[in-house]
Amino acid sequence: MTAEIPHAQSVGSKRAVVSAVSAGVAVVIASIAHTFTNASIVHFRDLGHYSLPFMRWMRRTVASGHLPLWNPESGLGFSAISDPTLQLLFPPTLILRLVLPETLGLNLSVSMAIAVAFAGALLLLARRGEIIAATAGALVFALSGPVLSAANMLNLGWSVALAPWVVLAMLRVTDLRDLSRVAVLAVVIALQLLVGEPMTFAATVAAALALATSEAPD
Repeated sequence: MTAEIPHAQSVGSKRAVVSAVSAGVAVVIASIAHTFTNASIVHFRDLGHYSLPFMRWMRRTVASGHLPLWNPESGLGFSAISDPTLQLLFPPTLILRLVLPETLGLNLSVSMAIAVAFAGALLLLARRGEIIAATAGALVFALSGPVLSAANMLNLGWSVALAPWVVLAMLRVTDLRDLSRVAVLAVVIALQLLVGEPMTFAATVAAALALATSEAPD
C-alpha cells in the first residue's frame, strides 16, 4: 500500500473545488441564457405590462435631457421617483436599462439578480462548510421557486438577491472590526435599501444581526 502524496491531494482538492464552482456557474448561466438577447423580453406579469413601457418612457425622457421624476403618460400622471418598483434609485438596474438596448437591458435587469443571488449565497455558505456543498446550497437558493418568482418585480428580486451579501458583510465585520469591512457593509446595506423593498430589507437586517450576535466572540 502506498501513501498519497500531500501535494497530489492538494491539487486534487483544488480541481474538485474548481469543477464544483464551474459546474454551479454553468447551471446558473444555462438557467438565464434565454435572457441574453435583444430579440424578445422576459414577459411575466408586471415585466411586460409595467416595467417595459416605463423603461421606454424613462429612456425617452433622459434622451430629451430631462430627469424621469414625473411620468405624465399614465393616467393623470404619477411620481415615478417615489415608486420603488421602477428602480430609479438603484444603480445596477438603472445603468443596465439606460445603457444597453432596451430589451436586453430589461432582460439583464431581471436575470442578473439570479446570478448575484447565487454568488452571494456561495460566498456565505462557503464560510461554514465545504465548497462543493456550498455550491449546491447556492444553486438551491438562487434557482428556488421563491427567488425565481420574485424576479417578476425588479425591487423584490434584487432585494432577495442582495440578502446573502448583507448577511455575509455583517458576519465579516463580526470577525474583524476593520474600517474596510465596515465600508463594504455600509455599501451593501445601502444598495439593498435603495432597491426599495422594505419587508425583505427588514428581514435581512434582522437575520444578519441575529447571526452576527450568535457568532460574536465572548
